Amino acid sequence: GLLVHGSEAEVEASVLSRCASRGINVQGDVATGRGSLLLSASILSSNDGLGVFIGGSDVIIENSIVQDTHRIGDFGRGIHVQRDPTTSERATVKVRGSVIERSVDVGIAVVDSDLDLESSIVRDTASSSAGTVGDAVAAVASANVNASGVRLESSARAGATCFGATLSLATSALICNPIQLDKEATGPIAGTLLDLGGNSCGCGGTMGSCQALTSGLEPPAALPNCGAHTPVDDPCGALHAGKSAGRSRVNNCIFVQWSPAPAFAASIWTRSSCPWSGSSTRRSRASRWWSAG
Repeated sequence: GLLVHGSEAEVEASVLSRCASRGINVQGDVATGRGSLLLSASILSSNDGLGVFIGGSDVIIENSIVQDTHRIGDFGRGIHVQRDPTTSERATVKVRGSVIERSVDVGIAVVDSDLDLESSIVRDTASSSAGTVGDAVAAVASANVNASGVRLESSARAGATCFGATLSLATSALICNPIQLDKEATGPIAGTLLDLGGNSCGCGGTMGSCQALTSGLEPPAALPNCGAHTPVDDPCGALHAGKSAGRSRVNNCIFVQWSPAPAFAASIWTRSSCPWSGSSTRRSRASRWWSAG
């Protein structure tokens, strides 16, 4: 996958598929600051554990598809957004015009960070291997989630859940979820659900107003950052935007990594074969770059 560590990257019109750990991982660094990613017109498919992980960074995802994330342990989340445990920075994320489908555990999880979700679809989210969770969108622990013009459909557990967080919905549809909308307290924090109008809930063609339940649900957990930062031993990235203030651009790139494939993975960890910003501020670009096992 792609690891962006305290640096900037742009990915456009690309495919990242069958990555052994996390399709894209964006995280901050104490020395170089927040990570930054613009992902547009791209497909992340059949990656292991996570489609996109964002920790304490600034990310825009637009006109893209995150699908068929494979379960590793209990989860195979489409997009996971959280405060960076190393830098303590909140993440700020915008997702618009995108589809997140066939995830495991949560379609989009936001923990102690901020998400604007616009004109997007989150559907067919399965429960974990333990039979728990299965939410299209989950806002946890002082998260702020603003959703407008979204469709949350056919989740195993709930369309949208709020655990001591703030979740606002506008002109959105929650369709055929066992629990359409749920609000739970986290300790003394009750959480806030804001109905900004134009929302509907239902199934089988019968739609009506949305009513929030309190069902004693458990929230999804936060996740760790990638731990290593060199292309020799980092399990979270093959295209590596670097631990620097550099900027990388990946355009019209198709990256397919069959998993497990340790010998093949080692062969793609080279400067000559990967878009790489190194320690400089130059912009690198990969055009029609292929890897296949």
